Amino acid sequence: MPGSSPTFGIPYPCIGEPITPLAFSTFAAAVDGAIATVDTARTLALKRPTAAVAGNASIPVGVATNVTYTSELWDNAAMVDLVANNDRITVTRNGVYMVWGQAPTGTGATATSMALILTRNGTLYAENKRNSNGTTPMNQQVVAMVPCVAGDILRLQCLWTGVAGPLLASFQFAARLVCIT
Repeated sequence: MPGSSPTFGIPYPCIGEPITPLAFSTFAAAVDGAIATVDTARTLALKRPTAAVAGNASIPVGVATNVTYTSELWDNAAMVDLVANNDRITVTRNGVYMVWGQAPTGTGATATSMALILTRNGTLYAENKRNSNGTTPMNQQVVAMVPCVAGDILRLQCLWTGVAGPLLASFQFAARLVCIT
């Protein structure tokens, strides 16, 4: 069979060429292989590794502190283990992840500024800082597209300045694969 499809290389007979059992078997096996390849890509597209956690934390004033979590909201790729490591999401597949963290200003302190910091393997990757006018609660968020390899550790840190403390707040943290590399 001299012809083959350009995308999957499926061999096919040309016009007038006899179709033998071997030629048909080769064609059928190539089609099965192409379907398996497409099905694997489809499954990954529908079930992208995603994890989300939440928890309440006590954050001291003036110290960038890793937030710890008590609730696993979603995890379809074994990226969270709250028993062993309750302060992280561990990436399980290479790619670019949309990483998001949120914290409303909590109680126990008067915050004059608040920063949420995303780290990858302990190194600052993104930060969002907001100053307060002293009366409005700060609902702080940080979002970044983070290139990762399997095994990378993503963490959310909180750093605030102000009076009294510690700051008692609820936090959410999530990561989702958006592009395979």
